[in-house]
Amino acid sequence: MALGACASPAEIAQREWATCQGYGFQPGSQAMSQCLMTVDQQRQNRDALDAAVWNAHVYSMGSPALPGAAQSEALGQMWAWPNWVR
Repeated sequence: MALGACASPAEIAQREWATCQGYGFQPGSQAMSQCLMTVDQQRQNRDALDAAVWNAHVYSMGSPALPGAAQSEALGQMWAWPNWVR
């Protein structure tokens, strides 16, 4: 799960495909398949790191049970925060 991601699975796959083609790999080749697997694994690793950073940030802020607007504002700030890390 990508915390700040707004891309659909199809958009992600298209981006990964374009990345591997940009490296010069030919569609249908073993090298293209390996590239796609590598790019996918790297994305999953980034997503896992984003989730860990998110969880650490939420934990460091204490209880997320804030009243009304304060909760909404705090959650909005926490949601955007992992994107600063990249």
